[in-house]
Amino acid sequence: MRAVNERIISKISIYDLFNASSTPTSDVTNNYDYYLSRQFKSLENQEVKTVIIGNSYGLYGFPNAQLEHSVNISMHSLSIKQIQQLTEHILTHYPHIDNFVFCLGFFDLYFDLFASNDSFNRNIINAISQLTCHHDIKYVSDSETDGPLVFSRLAMQVAPLCEIAGMNDQDSLNTIYDSTQRLLNSTDSIDVRQQNIIAKQRAVLHSNSVKHQRTFDENQLRIGKITLALDLSGKKHFWLTPPFPAAYVNNLDTKMVLSHRQFFAKYNTENSIFIDLSEADDYQQQDFRDGDHLNLIGASKLVARLRKLNIPL
Repeated sequence: MRAVNERIISKISIYDLFNASSTPTSDVTNNYDYYLSRQFKSLENQEVKTVIIGNSYGLYGFPNAQLEHSVNISMHSLSIKQIQQLTEHILTHYPHIDNFVFCLGFFDLYFDLFASNDSFNRNIINAISQLTCHHDIKYVSDSETDGPLVFSRLAMQVAPLCEIAGMNDQDSLNTIYDSTQRLLNSTDSIDVRQQNIIAKQRAVLHSNSVKHQRTFDENQLRIGKITLALDLSGKKHFWLTPPFPAAYVNNLDTKMVLSHRQFFAKYNTENSIFIDLSEADDYQQQDFRDGDHLNLIGASKLVARLRKLNIPL
């Protein structure tokens, strides 16, 4: 008779497990799936020299109408874990991409999308799982002892085949892409009073992430691995902190801001550049759509500024 060990040996996130297996977390697709799939397919263009990866700051900060030689695969709530995964895949499958622009906020070092309980973020998790499954983007692992990877191999010997309806239909992808562009190309901006209120609310919400020390430690290691992989491949990479309204930055946890700046300041080398525009004084209220995201006016200024640094956008 076999004895049962009642002690917990380890805990594995169900999302990490599904990610390691390249298994979608839901069989229900949404517009994010199709938008990301179209963007990802655009990387095949040999004239593309730069990829932009980030969360909503990257999504709104680099509208496709402003881009000539780059593709933006940013998405709401994308965290460093997904950024590492996508970067490794692009390095392997799209060697013509020479430049990587990572657009991150102050809270991102403390954030893990898979650990979020927010309903909106759960929809993003489902979308990312559909994308990575359909395009066969595997979990990034450093060794055969990686917990989720080993467990998924025990539970599932053969990776699932992901034939997701519409993900290869270019007409469907273009339709959703066009509808998304109307939002990304908006020049709308809320009034100063409302913007300041929302900026403060967002800053307080994001500052709560500073308590996640374990995630902070893990994300620092991930960024180190991303940088090493890009260095070994001879790729240029830029760690961008985008412009924010003053009311947002002024209400952030000071420890979080300082740790962000101190960490990324170490990544100023020949191939790696840290660009902090969070308090740039040439951005006004009308450059932001809400309390912390650029609109088309502000995004145009951002793209023009980065082009002056010879980043082929």
